[in-house]
Amino acid sequence: MSDQPAPHDVVIVGSGAAGGWVAKDLSEAGLRVLVLEAGPERALETLSAGDSAGAMLVRLARRLRDRQPLQRQHPAYHRLDPDLFVDDRDEPYAVPPGRPFVWIRGRQVGGRTLTWSRMTQRLSAEQLADWPVAYDELAPYYERVERFLGVCGGREGVDDLPDGAVAAPPAWTAAEQRFAAEVERRLPGTRVLRARGVPVQDGDLPAGRWPRHTSQGSTLLAALDSGRVELITGATALGVELGEGGRASGVRYHDARSRCPQIARARAVVLCASTIETIRLLLGSRSARHPNGLGNARGLLGRGLMDHVTVSATAEIRGVRADHAAGRVGGANGFIVLPSQMPRPRRFAVWGAAGRSMGALPIAPLSEPLAQLAERVRPASARVLLVAQGEVAARPENRVSLDPLRRDARGVPLARIEFSWSDAERARFVRMRACLVDLLAAGRARVRSISGDLPSPGLFVHELGGAPMGRDPRVSVLDPYGCCWEANNVYVCDGSAFPSSGWQGPALTIMALAARVAAHLAGELRAGRY
Repeated sequence: MSDQPAPHDVVIVGSGAAGGWVAKDLSEAGLRVLVLEAGPERALETLSAGDSAGAMLVRLARRLRDRQPLQRQHPAYHRLDPDLFVDDRDEPYAVPPGRPFVWIRGRQVGGRTLTWSRMTQRLSAEQLADWPVAYDELAPYYERVERFLGVCGGREGVDDLPDGAVAAPPAWTAAEQRFAAEVERRLPGTRVLRARGVPVQDGDLPAGRWPRHTSQGSTLLAALDSGRVELITGATALGVELGEGGRASGVRYHDARSRCPQIARARAVVLCASTIETIRLLLGSRSARHPNGLGNARGLLGRGLMDHVTVSATAEIRGVRADHAAGRVGGANGFIVLPSQMPRPRRFAVWGAAGRSMGALPIAPLSEPLAQLAERVRPASARVLLVAQGEVAARPENRVSLDPLRRDARGVPLARIEFSWSDAERARFVRMRACLVDLLAAGRARVRSISGDLPSPGLFVHELGGAPMGRDPRVSVLDPYGCCWEANNVYVCDGSAFPSSGWQGPALTIMALAARVAAHLAGELRAGRY
């Protein structure tokens, strides 16, 4: 095992949504940063190659060889390049018999910023009341992220979905205008709001430029342009290296080129590897001082894993044509529905679209071209997609641990994921499903399909919790700035730090928290505390 010859101020694990922000902000503060990324760099063309004959042949070959049985369950798999998803055989994990958890992963520079839906919603002040960071503290970082990414959306003054620093949203389609008007007229108190998100770029990508929603086209680009950031690909983190006094001295990683373990030394460590990977890293960071893993002295680490309960429905509105030129579903396209008569705080909401290309979202694989053709030859109609998204409570029995028997090709214990839906979540699913039926009836849309059962957990790619922030080290793993209580120069910036899930997509909050952590850490390093 060898050390990096040149020390850095900070080593970051992961180059996705969180890692990109931390690298950007720390480098702009004048700090030297090393980013470790387990996967390779992808070619820009990978983003637009999903519909190519080559990509379809690769998907077929992997299906015949059973290489991606879990990854192909994700709706986006069938329109994106399959290389943007891991090989399930090469990257296994463990689950108990009869308790599936579909862990969707992207192991490459940029991580899952290459595959996310680009929707951005703030958590509300009410939802953050039990967090160790108040809404007013987080709001400036929300605003920084929104402005930098060019988020578009509505500003409707609704407490449940706080307004952001957003540009004007794209126009609704005729079908969306009709649906929103009918729903608000026939269901008093229900609000249909403009979606919020990073604009979707359809068609050809700008020549030689990554789109703004990816790390490569935004935060990581700015970080690397600073000249103070080094990126090492093929560097799979194995654990935090702990020095005397309990502080971290760096990160142990497996180097794909030399096939040997290495150590990247730094004054501070920031883990942005994604929820489950970060938990696995902390659990595997064992020493005499931390025999059960770093941050696990009280047995809390890995417990309280969360997801989102989801129900999806497709429907048809007659008498109005679809407008596929309006852009596909995702980002700022479409709408958000806040149903009326909800208990406080709100536990679920609905997002959707009408009269657009449904793209990568939950419809039957390969059906999009045929559906568009059918819409041209039959009487005027437009498809509707609704997805209800609900909160999941942090329960200790839903957890990530290290498998005691199985290891990966690098000799690292597999992540073992134990997760099941509770009675409360089953009841929420029933209520959400009934809500979609009511919304579609009010919007004068004929139901074509609707979820009959709860989907396998994990499939929505919103895994959260397991290393929560808090004000009390007796009941949390991290302090209010995402710093590990047990090692004050180790920070966590991904979804594992969430104390609760809310109903909103987590991407915007993850990035805002990362920007907040970076500002705090830069101050600590400038003050010489590490």
